[in-house]
Amino acid sequence: MAMLAMAHLLHRAAAPLLLSERKPVPSPLPVRRPICPEAVASVLAAIVRHQDFQALLPEFLALLAHRRWRLPPEWLPEVLEAALQQKIPASALFRALGPSAVWLAWQHSRWRSVFFPKEHKRPQKVPSRPVQVSTLQVQWPNLPYPVWERCVLDLARIEQAWASADSGLTVALTQSLHLWPDRILPCWRAHLERERLRLPYQVSPNGQALLRAAALRASPERLLEALGDATEWPYAWRNLWAWARDVAALRLRMQLAFRQV
Repeated sequence: MAMLAMAHLLHRAAAPLLLSERKPVPSPLPVRRPICPEAVASVLAAIVRHQDFQALLPEFLALLAHRRWRLPPEWLPEVLEAALQQKIPASALFRALGPSAVWLAWQHSRWRSVFFPKEHKRPQKVPSRPVQVSTLQVQWPNLPYPVWERCVLDLARIEQAWASADSGLTVALTQSLHLWPDRILPCWRAHLERERLRLPYQVSPNGQALLRAAALRASPERLLEALGDATEWPYAWRNLWAWARDVAALRLRMQLAFRQV
């Protein structure tokens, strides 16, 4: 037991040197999860090594936790760095990556300061005031999916609901983590067609936000069908269109990789 304790201390002492040389640091903690298939690791490489795809990391980690797979140890430093950039909560990150990532994040001073904050600031008490009905807002991220889906499908029938960045429909589609219902994609595509005719050489912030949200939250198979061909569109739209297709294609590839037995 004394020899094991000394080996553990030496391993922790050598961790900063190994990190500085960018070498994988094996975890001293036992991990019983099976290693993910090679196809999953190749998808992870595309996500963490390309800035355009790093927004898919939360979905990747959720799928990894659901399948109870673990990553090869050499991938942990890159995933922790990408999670730091994407501001992924430590609870979701370590639930997906397991104790090896917890141990490794503790060795790096910058990761430790973010994922293991020393103290939490207590929210200041604000004196309660009577709330007027006009100031009440729907907390879209907290709604159950059936209620959220019914609300967005009802709002999608109103053309004016698509045009404003502050409308309930735009806020619901861009801020909530719920998956988009397939029935909303034709309405969304019709809105983008109207936007393209109104602003052919400039993508509005509202249209850009909706397109990015669709790439991340809509069904990738249905989204690729709805996007179709945009080779005749102006450059500003065509560039963003190509990004959305690439993200949807990678999401489809990721979901197929996680369906492996």
